[in-house]
Amino acid sequence: MYKKHYSEIIFLILIILILTSCKKLSVRDIIVPKLTDLKENYIEIKSQDIQKFSHLLESFSTLGEFKMDYLARGFKMHYLTKGEGEPLILIHGYGASVFAWRNSIDELAKHFKVYVIDLKGFGLSDKPTDAEYKIPAFIADLSIFMDVVGIKKAHLAGNSLGGAIAWGMAYAFPEKVISIIPIDPAVYPFNFILEFKLIGTPILGPATLYLFPGLGTRLMLHKSIFYNTDKITKKMSKGYIAPTNDPKCRNALHQFMRVNNPDKYSGIDTILNQINIPTLIVWGENDEIIPVEQAYRMQKNILDSKLLIIPECGHCPNEEQPKVLNKAIIDFIKNIKTTNK
Repeated sequence: MYKKHYSEIIFLILIILILTSCKKLSVRDIIVPKLTDLKENYIEIKSQDIQKFSHLLESFSTLGEFKMDYLARGFKMHYLTKGEGEPLILIHGYGASVFAWRNSIDELAKHFKVYVIDLKGFGLSDKPTDAEYKIPAFIADLSIFMDVVGIKKAHLAGNSLGGAIAWGMAYAFPEKVISIIPIDPAVYPFNFILEFKLIGTPILGPATLYLFPGLGTRLMLHKSIFYNTDKITKKMSKGYIAPTNDPKCRNALHQFMRVNNPDKYSGIDTILNQINIPTLIVWGENDEIIPVEQAYRMQKNILDSKLLIIPECGHCPNEEQPKVLNKAIIDFIKNIKTTNK
């Protein structure tokens, strides 16, 4: 009888030792793609450089008021590079990271020098608690990033928030942009889905993020972001949820939703009318976050822009239809080169 208990205890101890000896994956291990020749870097976005962009706030006055003292906070930005050729910067959406582009980097790097960035507050970039998280602040960050890294002009492809940064760069800094590929971008007024509104609510938002880290991400992946939820894997969910274990990331999620009010945006048509840069607008036909009707309006507003509607696809074509998206980006940029010869 005692021998039996001893053997069970020894067995349990062995199991515990095995489990505790297993290496716990870091956020970096989870979100940085394991790709050949992929280089990982950090740069410093200095506060004195950010302070030069007060004029940018006036350019986007229709998107709301900004606090210059909060905008001018320095931080370290994490980014990946791969490939050779013309620079192509990939910009993730709200709550995402470099992980969002893991299915595009290799293919795009065969044709361009690809830069994949983590925006301030997300991924492995710094997450200052007292920074400005409105869209023009991210545009300023990207412009400084290009200066520090030494990129004079680049193609910009961005999903959702990243798409807004792409068209914002084309408007504010056209001299730095060769072309833009906004993918289901935040552009015109639209109503936040319930999960977004909850995250941005004072007290309740931070409390929910603290008590249930990753819950909002899971809900959005399954309820709103994907058209075909069968494509959501455990690895994918883990890649999006892992960064939210950091309280500073959860603060950034809350702050962004608190200060950005897309239902109150105005004057966007006038801004887009002034963009005169090659543009490919890409939209998932079944996007439940930002309706596809906005794609047609955006095409009308940007002179000579192209439009690709991807069927059976939700808010993130880079996740649901990466092959279609990659080919569209490559063909579009190659056509620009051919036209300009």
